[in-house]
Amino acid sequence: MGNNKKRYLPHFGSALWLIAFVPWAKAYGVIAVTALVLALGFFIISGFIKPEAKEPRDPYEISM
Repeated sequence: MGNNKKRYLPHFGSALWLIAFVPWAKAYGVIAVTALVLALGFFIISGFIKPEAKEPRDPYEISM
């Protein structure tokens, strides 16, 4: 019975176990990571493009 408890209560490692051993969870993990990377890239790109598109602000306004 002691060994079965570990199998049914993998609280802390459950996410890692799912990603490592369940194919659909692995696919969802890849999708989630890809979405995160794309979101970060989008924010970074928009951050680089926006200052050029907008008219330059006051140096005092930026520092505040």
